[in-house]
Amino acid sequence: MKISRISRKYARALFEVLQASGKTRESLTQLEAVSKVLEKDQPELRTVLAHPRILAERKAQLVTKIFGDVVSPETMQLLQLLAKRGRFPAL
Repeated sequence: MKISRISRKYARALFEVLQASGKTRESLTQLEAVSKVLEKDQPELRTVLAHPRILAERKAQLVTKIFGDVVSPETMQLLQLLAKRGRFPAL
């Protein structure tokens, strides 16, 4: 499956969850900030999170440690899911 198809799949699911919780704008802002960190501020972190030899559970722990205090629980759930399923490049 291509990254863009994967991205759309996760985006649709996230939007439905956020819409139900009323936190759409907040979480989208948080995801943009996370994406900026991964692309511009800490590109090596994106490499680590995409590396196939690093255990998924370790990736989820890193995500929690780095972003746990700055994103909502809904956003954190998505980030952990992406980490555990090896789909962080879809972000």
